[in-house]
Amino acid sequence: MKRYLILLALAVGALMAYSQNTYTLIASINNYRARPDLNDLPVNSKVAKRIKSVMAKQPNSTVSMLTGRYATRDSIVSQLHRLCDNAQPGDRIFFFYLGHGAKGALAVYDSNLPYHELMRIFKTSLASQIFVFIEACHSASVEWAKGVYWNDDPSPKPKLAFFTSSQAEELTWSEAAINANGYFDQAVVLGLKGLCDEDQNKQITVKELEKYIYNYVVKRSMGIQHPQLVTSPDNMDEIIVSW
Repeated sequence: MKRYLILLALAVGALMAYSQNTYTLIASINNYRARPDLNDLPVNSKVAKRIKSVMAKQPNSTVSMLTGRYATRDSIVSQLHRLCDNAQPGDRIFFFYLGHGAKGALAVYDSNLPYHELMRIFKTSLASQIFVFIEACHSASVEWAKGVYWNDDPSPKPKLAFFTSSQAEELTWSEAAINANGYFDQAVVLGLKGLCDEDQNKQITVKELEKYIYNYVVKRSMGIQHPQLVTSPDNMDEIIVSW
């Protein structure tokens, strides 16, 4: 009987893992035509395609992209609401943003999208996990809004992790010699492909990816850029992807 129960538990666990859905939204902005004061980011579309390729390999994966003039505030908010509404317990949501940033907000194609608005959207989902990757200047200023999410509200909400490319007072830099817009993007793609898997168990945890991204970016930027992780302490061993 004991052996039967163990086998049943393993079967149920395998079934749950197989039925887990992965929803991904990638927002990538190359040109801010309405903002001539902002530099173009010509390689963002290539990075977005590499991220899409990585995420498409996850089980039961659905990947959506908003690029260029389609990556408006209303479009991004609408797509995130759709993902959060569709996701059920056991599911994961990924949001990748590649573009300019401001203190306290993403500088999307037509306006700013405050981080506190993202927090409020994510709180509505039934998903088990939400992972956000932000390649933008001042991106760790998302921490200023964390009270909106990690407050005293006892209502259940997804485990949330923000991987940001730079500190709140820092700019995010790129390197022309590599085929990526920024040091952070390159580290994220390589890490999710398995280079950060220290124990070689084919699973990437929050802790493993955070360590890899930080060391990679600080080294490549020669110490002028410092990625940050904004999450709760109990989230460090959560699995982000399998590879």
